Amino acid sequence: MSKVERFYDSWVARTDHKADRAYNVSTTETYEMSSSSRAKATFDDGTFVWSTPYYQLKKLKEQVKPKPSDVLLDIGCGPGRVCFEFAHSEIGKCVGIELDGMAYQAALENLDSYTGDPEKIRFINGDILNYPLTDESILFLSNPFGANTMKQLVQNISRHALKNSRDIQILYYNPLCHDIIVESPNVRLANVMRGFRKPIHIYTVSSHMDDDGRGGMVPTSTVSVAH
Repeated sequence: MSKVERFYDSWVARTDHKADRAYNVSTTETYEMSSSSRAKATFDDGTFVWSTPYYQLKKLKEQVKPKPSDVLLDIGCGPGRVCFEFAHSEIGKCVGIELDGMAYQAALENLDSYTGDPEKIRFINGDILNYPLTDESILFLSNPFGANTMKQLVQNISRHALKNSRDIQILYYNPLCHDIIVESPNVRLANVMRGFRKPIHIYTVSSHMDDDGRGGMVPTSTVSVAH
């Protein structure tokens, strides 16, 4: 590891702990999916549960500009960091779904001590493929699972957007399954937010199809996230 990388990791750790203290939560621990949690999944492709750096979430929040009519769904929410950060905005509601039991319990404990508005946040223990999408307009995920779950999830999101005439944004940190997401005909990569280590991709899931069978075209732009 280079000197610059060590400095970056140290800086991120300090800023993450500072934000946790401000919200009176603890979201820095990494959780490995337990065997009992894996047994509940549709596909056994769960990964480690870790949190996106706060500085990238704050920049992402500025970019997305959530409105009171928006509902965020954090897929693989871990101890709840994304919900706690986005709840400090104009957003109407934040929902976090987590399959791992220990990470889910950590999220509930954090919610009890959270300094923001706890009424804006709800956590659910379960498999995202069994979750019925309703009024969610922003979906966040930090690469919590592999290709099999992602394929099924994107199909579910795509069908939901078309059926309910609702455009949806997908915010994807560490986008290892990018190719799977853009296979869907009504999904477009709209923006890329560069980070020091890992980017965040912002996709638009269109609520309609063009004559060529593709979703409405969205120009792609790139935003660098300085720290």
